[in-house]
Amino acid sequence: AWEAMSLTSYFLVAFEDLESQVRRAGLLYLVASHFGAACLLLLFPLMAGGTGAFHFSDFAAVQRAPGVATACFMLALAGFGLKAGLWPLHFWLPEAHPAAPSHVSALMSGAMIEMGIYGLLRVLPMVSVPPTWWGLALAAVGGVTALFGVLGAVTQRDLKRVLAYSSVENMGIVAMAAGAGFLGRAAHHPQMAILGFGAALTHLLNHGLFKGLLFQCAGAIFHGTGTRDLERLGGLRTAMPMTGALFLTGAIAACGLPPLNGFPGEWLLFRSAFAGLGGHSASGALVGALGMAALALVGGLAAAAFARAHGVVFLGLPRSPDSPRAHETPLGELMPMALGAALCLALGLFPGIVLGLVAPAAAALSGAPPSSARLLLSANGVPSALLVLVALAAGLALLRSWLLSGRDVRSGPVWGCGYEQPDARMQYTAASFPEPAATSFGTLLRSSEAGERPAGYFPASSSSEERLDDLAADGFLAPALAKFAEAMRGVRRFQPGRVQIYLVYVFATVLVLLVWQVGGAW
Repeated sequence: AWEAMSLTSYFLVAFEDLESQVRRAGLLYLVASHFGAACLLLLFPLMAGGTGAFHFSDFAAVQRAPGVATACFMLALAGFGLKAGLWPLHFWLPEAHPAAPSHVSALMSGAMIEMGIYGLLRVLPMVSVPPTWWGLALAAVGGVTALFGVLGAVTQRDLKRVLAYSSVENMGIVAMAAGAGFLGRAAHHPQMAILGFGAALTHLLNHGLFKGLLFQCAGAIFHGTGTRDLERLGGLRTAMPMTGALFLTGAIAACGLPPLNGFPGEWLLFRSAFAGLGGHSASGALVGALGMAALALVGGLAAAAFARAHGVVFLGLPRSPDSPRAHETPLGELMPMALGAALCLALGLFPGIVLGLVAPAAAALSGAPPSSARLLLSANGVPSALLVLVALAAGLALLRSWLLSGRDVRSGPVWGCGYEQPDARMQYTAASFPEPAATSFGTLLRSSEAGERPAGYFPASSSSEERLDDLAADGFLAPALAKFAEAMRGVRRFQPGRVQIYLVYVFATVLVLLVWQVGGAW
């Protein structure tokens, strides 16, 4: 089933195969998926422990040595973590999602990468009682993934790449929550465990909803303008007001802000971190303190990333001829996006709907009795405060409208610092907006410049373009893969493309296996 999902995803990613970039992204996704599948093919025989029982119900009964359990953990983290896009195995995700059609990107980011986290949560408790370092490792990988993911979202200029890196960030948050859950289980801290697992499952479900909405909005923007380049967009609020409102709804949810559905999962993760601080485990206190700091930092950068995305695309003046020619999305395409936005609001105001679904699974993962699910359901008190905030905001809006009803209200342009006719060149660009964040985290970002330097006293032309590369993909994975490919070129002599040679290989393999089996029987 995993291989079938990978193959079908490849054909969806490479659907527009006339473009070389799409073909490259599809091939990268196919190779990455097969590497993950290879890790899982090694994982399950280790989990079976030589018993030949490959049913999940039999895995928990197998007694494994600590070394075998560690190998299972590492293989599961590599295989499932690659599917989820955990750093540094996320390299395929920012390439595949922008290359795929927008509705395919919504499916992949909203459902398929979540299967990687599901695999980790499904398999790891069956390997053994999770030791402390499993939780520490998973939380650390999640924190690094979230940080590098949100930095990618802040600095990219392709709208779908922004959303793809945001998916990496959110999978990092889910991994942090799962790490807190495993750490709480290892420390016999049921409150930290169930809140951690509950946060992971809650955010997993909610991420699928708001990220699907955002990718649909990105597709609508591309359909209306013909471009996804942030530097060529701007001023779409007038031409595409409904799409702008729906994108803003998904952006608020992606930032983890109330009253949208991105808030409950992150709130539960904060509660799990607080529980770790109040426990008697030093590792739990460490993860709690670092987790809260990391989540606050990532949340602030996520707000900057989506303020940039929404502001550059929908506010200001058009930056190119593409924006004035934009048109609103047809009603048939707006309705599914409006439904997604309504669900984001409903699950943000009433998180108990999702908490009731995930509470039994979180209790089972934590190893606590089913009655402990009430710790998770107690977070259902959040909507009361959110409803009060929404009612207060609506009341203030009505009060303002009533007070201004009898007055002459005029609107005009804001003061332009003496410039009477501002144009698009005077506003923030997609590159200048995140400059403070890019400068602050310059050591974590690889920048490269290209362009034409001015020559002579009166240069005819000049240009400059700065690119921020992925530290993992461009920093060490690409050179390592290039060296591996160079080493593997010597294997090509054994693949001449002749069927007769391959039949000899098959015959030799069968012969070796028969000799091995007969020798073992003797």
